[in-house]
Amino acid sequence: MTLADLIATLDDVETTGDGYLVHCPAHNDSKQSLRLTVSDTGKVLLKCRAGCKNADVVKALGLTMRDLATMTAGEVDFASRATSQDVPASPADVAALAVQLDGFAAALQRAMEDDSPALEAQQYAAERFGVSGADAVRLGLGYAGPAKYDDERNLIEGLPGGPRLVVPFRDKDGVPRGFQARSLAKEASVRWLGPKSPDGASWAKIGYFPGSAGFDEVLITEGPGDALTASCALGFDTIGIRGAGLSSNPAVLNDLVTMLGDREAVIAGDGDPAGRRFSAQLAEALVARDLRVKVLDLPDGLDLTDWRNQNPDRFYAEAIRAIAEAEPVKSRTAALLAWDEERYSLTDLGGARYLRDYIESLGSGVRYSEEVGFFLLEEGVWRKDERQGVRTHAQSVADLLKDLAADATELAQMDGATKEDKARAGRLRSYSKHAQTSRGLDAMLRELQAVHGVPASVGDFDQHPDLLACRNGVVDLRTGELRPHDPALLLTRRVDLDYDPNARAPRWEGFLEEVFPAYPELPAYMQRLVGYGITGHTSEQCFAVLWGTGANGKSVYTDTLTEVFRELTTTTPFSTFEDRASGGIPNDLAALKGARLVMAAEGEQGRPMAESVLKRVTGRDLIAARFMRKEFFEFRPTFLLNLATNFKPSFKGQDEGLWRRVKLIPWERFFKPEERDHRLGEKLMAEAQGIFTWAVQGAITWYKTGLQDPDIIKNSTKEYRETSDALAGFLPGVFVADNFAGRVDGKVLFDAYLQWADEENLPAKERWTRRTFFGALEERGLVKRKTNKGIAFDGIRRARQTDMVPDHAEPERAEEDPLADSSIETEPTPEVHTISGADLDSVI
Repeated sequence: MTLADLIATLDDVETTGDGYLVHCPAHNDSKQSLRLTVSDTGKVLLKCRAGCKNADVVKALGLTMRDLATMTAGEVDFASRATSQDVPASPADVAALAVQLDGFAAALQRAMEDDSPALEAQQYAAERFGVSGADAVRLGLGYAGPAKYDDERNLIEGLPGGPRLVVPFRDKDGVPRGFQARSLAKEASVRWLGPKSPDGASWAKIGYFPGSAGFDEVLITEGPGDALTASCALGFDTIGIRGAGLSSNPAVLNDLVTMLGDREAVIAGDGDPAGRRFSAQLAEALVARDLRVKVLDLPDGLDLTDWRNQNPDRFYAEAIRAIAEAEPVKSRTAALLAWDEERYSLTDLGGARYLRDYIESLGSGVRYSEEVGFFLLEEGVWRKDERQGVRTHAQSVADLLKDLAADATELAQMDGATKEDKARAGRLRSYSKHAQTSRGLDAMLRELQAVHGVPASVGDFDQHPDLLACRNGVVDLRTGELRPHDPALLLTRRVDLDYDPNARAPRWEGFLEEVFPAYPELPAYMQRLVGYGITGHTSEQCFAVLWGTGANGKSVYTDTLTEVFRELTTTTPFSTFEDRASGGIPNDLAALKGARLVMAAEGEQGRPMAESVLKRVTGRDLIAARFMRKEFFEFRPTFLLNLATNFKPSFKGQDEGLWRRVKLIPWERFFKPEERDHRLGEKLMAEAQGIFTWAVQGAITWYKTGLQDPDIIKNSTKEYRETSDALAGFLPGVFVADNFAGRVDGKVLFDAYLQWADEENLPAKERWTRRTFFGALEERGLVKRKTNKGIAFDGIRRARQTDMVPDHAEPERAEEDPLADSSIETEPTPEVHTISGADLDSVI
């Protein structure tokens, strides 16, 4: 018995170029998994991909192992390994093939015109692949009847297993280079049949199928059937490759490069393991040759033709959309598809590198800092990975590895698999098992922290105060210009709105006029203030105290800004900025890193503020902070602090370094119940995009002019400072500052302070120690001296009746003071050096 005789007894046989695929009789085989071929020495070989033993397969075929050992090829319809070379056919062979194909095409043409039995081929092509009559003529499709032989068994007409639809394989110039013929009989043992290769040569393994729609892309398919579907049902110029196993064949790749030229390729491998491997290997090879490549993601288990036949009416639109949405494959992406072991070793380090590139292939990115942890690139900005997104990606890589291992194992079991194919399958199975464990995932994530391009310091982020990310790009706050998103900027926050420079917010602007009816200059000031806040600059070194009793619009203002700029705004407890018994900088300051606006509302009345903290968060110095269970890190403030309160915060200090930072904004309007609009917040949020543009315009103005505090801000803050002075009534009051005065002993001053405190009935917790009292005098500009009597102060004297004069009046000279205390030295006053507010601030 020959192999040809055996094949004739089997059903559903598929030719694969150098052999056959049939259903294995040794197991319940739903897909052809038994491969039959001929070795270089002419020996018949068989291999069940499902792993059946050869002895079981031979027995199920009704044969013996001796029958297999003595079996010859016979008249097989494929080129054996001994003749399947990559040498092209001679011109004479090509000419003979052309004559044969012309005959097949003429037969089909006559069938379409005369309605002969050969019309069955055209009807099959139309139903199965979407081929019209014009398509059949354009592609030169043909009809081959049943085979007829002469007395010497030479084929003189038709093809074995006919009737068949003949699909020519041509080069880009239309020259025939081979064909594949599809049996029209369901019971045919060989479905696709190719020509017998010429001696010492072989027919082309790929063919060019011109489309009719003029698309720029060229589709690449597995097999002639999908090539017909792509060319005729979709209209694309198409290159059909005879089988998935040819994706790495050098001759095939060279022919592909020639046929593609400078056009973009869209690879449409089948939606099964072998097809995905085909697409991955081919994409990697073509990208390496500097070609533009996309990979079409077909539905699971379907090839292009099956996809069409699921719903022919919807196929065209769905396929065109999928092709348009397919992402270009870059070199790294191609390596990802195939898991290139030269780039990604099957180790924890290789897995970490793969994970980094896998995340980037999804349009994201990953960074890691010791102080915060992982960041993921989302919608143009880097977000702290608070939901273990990186670990989820690692789990996806582990699942992908599992699929790759299964595919590699299946391929390694195929006839013709090399030792390297089997070794690779083993490596993939081993690493896949490791990656599926918590230990393996942890190891991958540990290595990822140090993989090139991933490590970063928390200080690397948010270093561009002039830029603000939003949905549709990055706004340059100096000019209002919109730029594309750029991951290299390392921005961590964005406004969840599109920026439209023409958007307006009339209700918002009207609201600001309503809440400041007595101060028409304040709405424009608030615009500059908010614009300054969203820049990330702190050069004004200030914070806003939004002060006023209830029902004045203050909460509506802060709530609206918080919603519009939600990702830029951090709301923190008022206690963050209140004095704490433990001292130091609270950990909740860490959450302020990267914010542009910080809101704190309603502290405890009378509780002292943490003045040193307020100075730091409104300045340019580094702040040390940490998140829970993380390392300490340093950051520079990038935000405007807004303290919204019904009570004025309590400040002990009077130094210029503090008070030049305070911007007291009085919210004096009271809205009666009948004046209140309970849907105002909803109306304002409807103008969110306009409020965003309003703030950007405020930033542009601030860059040009600065804040320019109006008089109401200056005067309110001045009065606030004066009424906040814990020594008001004592200095000035009992004593006054006078640059021309003499010197007063510290003991005299402190005793007078204690007497005044008794008279004012100050509670014990509000009374100062000697050290604190002396520090407060220095804070108010007095010069402390050390004398032979102890500490003394220059530039101060007891108050006189004549001191009760307007602020602009000239003070009297010390020598004219008839009420001078006997403890005041009248010797000439030494030179006194005053310290400016800026210098004092630097000292503090």
